[in-house]
Amino acid sequence: MRLGQRPNPPRQGTARRILEHARSAFNERGVNAVGMREIARDLGLSPGNVSYHFATKDALLDALVEDMHQENTATVEARRGPLDFAEVDRIFRAIMERDLENRWLMRDAVGFLAARPQVRSLHERMQRAREERITGIVSRLTAARLLDPRRTKPMLPNLRIQIFTQVFFWLPAALLIAPDQDPRQQLDAHARAALALFLPCCTPAGRRRLEVLLG
Repeated sequence: MRLGQRPNPPRQGTARRILEHARSAFNERGVNAVGMREIARDLGLSPGNVSYHFATKDALLDALVEDMHQENTATVEARRGPLDFAEVDRIFRAIMERDLENRWLMRDAVGFLAARPQVRSLHERMQRAREERITGIVSRLTAARLLDPRRTKPMLPNLRIQIFTQVFFWLPAALLIAPDQDPRQQLDAHARAALALFLPCCTPAGRRRLEVLLG
């Protein structure tokens, strides 16, 4: 989904119950360990009822990824106009918290894509939208005169990669660094590191405000 494009209507009722239960089961046991019949049994539904909403397991996985993506887009677009760094910090942290809710995907992302080539087009579409979200955030910080456009423009391609890596892959990194710890303990450090990436692009006033926020 591109920014500004109308999202699919949010799923409600039985479809929403299936999505939420599948997300929880995948988080606990992994995607490969949970089947469609098991999801139906856990919810007290017939397999046909589940397949009415999600014809295949891949369709269910696609819906979960799309759901996460739409929530992230809504988080970024909730406030229009210029942004300040405190609002960007809240956006980053909301997206990172959502990763914890969908740790099945963030934990197994590479294997998930390698095992299911049919979802790569969905992943590529999501990636383009993520890049647009970051570009939009940068543009709104520039409009607020917190980023210097002359410094930001040549740095934007690398800045997009760095922010994407810091915000969207923080959870696998946290799990690798401290596999026996709750990854929430690492969220603050990664969020602050993501925000600090804007420092080289700041105007003098923007730098002062960002340094105060970073402490």
